[in-house]
Amino acid sequence: MKHWMMGWMGILLAAVIVGGCSESTAPETGAQGQDPQAPILPPAEVMQFDLAFFGPPAVAGAQVQESEMAGEPCSQRNWFNAALRVAAIDLIVAVGIAPPATAFAAAVHTFPSYLGDLTWLWIYTWIDAEGHEMQVRLQGRILEDDDAVAWELRVNSEASAPPLDNALWFQGESPIGYGEGYWIINDISVSPTSPAVRLDFNHASDEEGELLFENIYAGDEGLGDTLRFHELGSLCTLEFYDASADEEAVIIWHEEDGGGSLECPDYNGGEPACWTAEHCDCECPEIAPS
Repeated sequence: MKHWMMGWMGILLAAVIVGGCSESTAPETGAQGQDPQAPILPPAEVMQFDLAFFGPPAVAGAQVQESEMAGEPCSQRNWFNAALRVAAIDLIVAVGIAPPATAFAAAVHTFPSYLGDLTWLWIYTWIDAEGHEMQVRLQGRILEDDDAVAWELRVNSEASAPPLDNALWFQGESPIGYGEGYWIINDISVSPTSPAVRLDFNHASDEEGELLFENIYAGDEGLGDTLRFHELGSLCTLEFYDASADEEAVIIWHEEDGGGSLECPDYNGGEPACWTAEHCDCECPEIAPS
């Protein structure tokens, strides 16, 4: 995981979507002599990033070239530049975040065992993208205030390098219903495992959510870098902070009308660069959003 973290920190921008926690209530206590109801698994989207807004960047590039070759006045370089940055991050996220998120989501197909003390255990087999079979042990414990669940996911695999023996892949807490939570993802390619990423999320409502992605890998050149995404209705704001350079980059877009802006130290002289609903370059508003 350290390698993809270092690659991510070398790129100034990324885009993420905060997946909303489904609204639910605290688990009901079972009838006398029966186990209480297990907590509902949070949706996988609280760990996964949806970058579909920008579409395939290869297609975007073809559109830019076709437009310019035809002599049309519309240049799409601003939107294309943003799309390329997002595509690079999408690849890194797919390597580092998608596997534990997918392994977590697979628990939905397994019936948990009740261990007592408001704690449940899901045990199942998951196969990663390389065909390695892993035994997953997911434990969920309802906290004393009954409004959140503490999670811990461990894996065993003889086929992995190094072999995994009850390795802690990630842990965290998710709310029952709306609210705040977090995940800490470990690098399981080293022994002992090492914390690499912290994800803090806040699903305030169906209309508003926020995700903070932080590099916490000790010794990594990108240590302290953060990626903050805020969604309010159709307005999405992404802020990337490069700790080593003390620089910030921002992408803003409107999901409904398609317009947006890009503000990066290494593009357009650091000034905001905007695009229209048709992805055409345009003048930014006099007071650009930031």
